[in-house]
Amino acid sequence: MVESLGRRDPDGALFGTLMLANVWRVIWPNQKIVIASAVAAATGGQANPAAAAAGRRAFLASRTNVVFSVPMLFFMGAATHMPPNPITHLMGTGSACSSWPR
Repeated sequence: MVESLGRRDPDGALFGTLMLANVWRVIWPNQKIVIASAVAAATGGQANPAAAAAGRRAFLASRTNVVFSVPMLFFMGAATHMPPNPITHLMGTGSACSSWPR
């Protein structure tokens, strides 16, 4: 039985979904706090003391997204560019054996 080519794609989609949730639930709300604090300070108002912690949390979540992007791209690329099952593919169930030198 040959494994489906699309088997690795849900893994990449999971990483992409986690990255999207990370942006919408962590990074963007914390960035809004930092931006509002910077605007308040620039216009002569009081800076928000929670802005430093919010900026740090957004920074760490953004760094996590950078780390998640490598396996996400690998799994999404592997779904279309790798053979379905490398062992059976080389043993004759795939088209690669027809191109081997005789």
